[in-house]
Amino acid sequence: MNTEISKTRKIVGWVIAGLLTALYLFSAYGKFASPEQMNGLKLTDW
Repeated sequence: MNTEISKTRKIVGWVIAGLLTALYLFSAYGKFASPEQMNGLKLTDW
């Protein structure tokens, strides 16, 4: 039985992990940043 993961699956896994990391970091930034800093992102009108 071959349990080796293909190169394409490894790349897709890294891309998904990177996108999730970016999402979590952006969310954390939104929680800890002051409202003045968030105004530059135009997200405070939500």
